[in-house]
Order: sequence, then structure tokens, then C-alpha cells
Amino acid sequence: MVRLRALILTAACAAFLSLMSAPPPACADDTGSITIVVTDAATHAPLGLARVLLDGAVLTSELSQPDGSVHFTDVPPGIYRARVIKNGYDSVTSAQFEVLDGRAVSVAVSLAKPSVKSLGTVTVRSSAVISTTSVNENSAVRKLSSTLTDALGKLSGVTISTDSSGDSDAQVTVSLEGHDPSQTSLTLDGVPMNAPGVAGDLRSINSDLFSSAGVNYGPSAGSLGGSVGFRSIDPTLSWQGTLTAAYGTFGNASGILSLSGTTGNIGIALTQASRGTYSALNGLTYLDASGLYYTHAGANDTGGTLFKIRTPLGSAQTITATYVSTDGYNDLICNRFTGPVPCGYGPNNYSDRHLDLATLTDTALVGAVAVQFALFDTDSNYNRDLLD
Repeated sequence: MVRLRALILTAACAAFLSLMSAPPPACADDTGSITIVVTDAATHAPLGLARVLLDGAVLTSELSQPDGSVHFTDVPPGIYRARVIKNGYDSVTSAQFEVLDGRAVSVAVSLAKPSVKSLGTVTVRSSAVISTTSVNENSAVRKLSSTLTDALGKLSGVTISTDSSGDSDAQVTVSLEGHDPSQTSLTLDGVPMNAPGVAGDLRSINSDLFSSAGVNYGPSAGSLGGSVGFRSIDPTLSWQGTLTAAYGTFGNASGILSLSGTTGNIGIALTQASRGTYSALNGLTYLDASGLYYTHAGANDTGGTLFKIRTPLGSAQTITATYVSTDGYNDLICNRFTGPVPCGYGPNNYSDRHLDLATLTDTALVGAVAVQFALFDTDSNYNRDLLD
């Protein structure tokens, strides 16, 4: 615990010194947009009703407008490619392109008809040209919140609640529009993080490792109260990294390091996060329900790592592997009065928790259909040590 707090303070000092001489970094939860324009390769006329399949950090599809354009908004950073299909034309799949934080990407696609006429040595072929321009789309509610979980709690219809026990290791759950937390599913990049009918504990998940979250209020199988979908950073083509650090009252300190890029044919994304704080009762000496008069310890530390690798298999298939490991520690301390004195457990009692999540995802473009297949495994444990 001491070593973790030292690492947090070191990261905070380094970030403070770097911020004194550098412009503020971009927000990690910025999303970009993708605009795809489809035209006839021979006449250069816009083509409406062309099916555009987007494959990357998200899988989706849309039909082009009469002017040949398709707009995808709120796109998470990552590596993408697009397949465009229209009756009477050869389909085309673009090369890989990336969406960075707060960027807009334009992809120009020209479709050729199968029966190509040759005029001398001139041949018309399908092609895709990619260009980018800068935009600035920041989430105000995220800027006003210390953690992603806090930001979720500021959204309309979202309730973040703590177990009524009042203990320092009490469970933290999320519910949507008044539904029971057990009816809310939690996912990471589309992979379930809690079993159907079981409330997910946000303290075990460690949202500092995630870049953004989306809320779906609609019911579905196993989550009649809606779902909260967390997203982690995705590999990018160019190497980039961010370091954020904060320090506040009651020893509240945090540090988050993110790195993404591509080496050869392998895309890599890494996030390392640690956070620590003290209860307001830390260091106070008083009698509690244990019958002892002692100095109360109230430390709370969380840390974790998220690692992701991505590699394309051909022009229409991608394999992505993700591993998440988180740890947490709490000194057991209670601030409720259950009688003449506050509740308590005595000195040197604590709880700790650990979570591992591993996923292997295969996405492919098959004709006019985008297919995703995922294998995943979750292992977690929780320990409450009351031996003293």
C-alpha cells in the first residue's frame, strides 16, 4: 500500500512539472466522427442506398444518403476499415485508417461496375481515399468528475448507490431509471462483466482503466433495467500516449497512463491506473463497538492494468485479445452509530479484492454482413480479513 501511494505521488509530481511547460493534454474520452462519400467511378456521380459496413472499435452499418454520404458520430478512437456494397457495382474494402481523440475522418469511395469498358489502356476500378481533419468534441460531464463512475452518476436516469452498511468496502452499484441494480448489465467492449440477475460491483471493476461509457435504457435478455457499456482504448496506427495525475484532500491521489500504437502488423493498447485516498476518520483515536480505544486506519487503494492486442487476418477479418487485471484494498472502518459508540471491527482488519477478465474477439466482414464472435472468461475474488 505504501509503495502504491509512492508511485501515485511520483506520477502526480511528474505530471505537474510537465504541465507547467506543455499545453494541456486532450481528454481521453473524446470521440471522433467518420464521413464516407460513395461515388460512381466512371461518372463521379454520388451513389445513394449503398450499404456501408464499418469494422473497428465498433461494428455498425448504414445506407448512404442521396448525396452519397454516410456519417458515423461518437466514434471511439481506434483502427477501422469500411466495406461498401451496392447492387450493380463491385464491392470495395478500404485500407485501415485510424480515428484519434477528437478527430473527424473522411473516406472517399468510388465504385466501379463489373462489366468495365476499356478505352485504350484506361480502366475504371473501385478505390477508397482517406483524409482527416481536426475537431474538438469534449464531454463536459467527464471534465467535472474525478472518475468515470462519478460522471455516470451525473447523467439523467442513472443512479450510483453505495451499500447501506456504511463500511469502507461497501458495494457500489448502478441502476437505470429506478430499476433494481441486479437488472442492469455491465459490459466492456460488448463482453459481459456481471452475470444476469446479479448486480455488478463498480468498486471491483476499476473504471479508471476505461476511456468512456455508454448507457442503454432499453431492456434486453438478462438486463431488463438496461445496460452500461464501458469502452477501453483501442490500438491506433500511430503511437500516442497520455498521462493524467491528480492530488487532493485526504490524501486523494490518482495516476493514469495510456499508450497505443502499431508495430508491424500488431496493434497494441495499454492502460495503467492507480488511485488512493483516506477516510476522513483516518488517524483519529476513539472507542468503537469493538470495545477497544485505538487509532483508526482508513486507507483505500485501487490499481489495475488493461492490455489489448489487435491484428488483421486478411482484408476483412480482425482478431483482438484483451486482458484486464484489477486489485483493491480497504482498511475496515465504519462511521455509523449503532449505539453509544460508532460501529467498528478493531485495528488491523481489512478487505481486498481482485478481478481478472480475458477476452478473444474475432470480427469479420462476410459479404454484406458484419460478424463478431467472442470468447471470454471472468475470475474474481473478495476477501474480508477479520482475524484481529
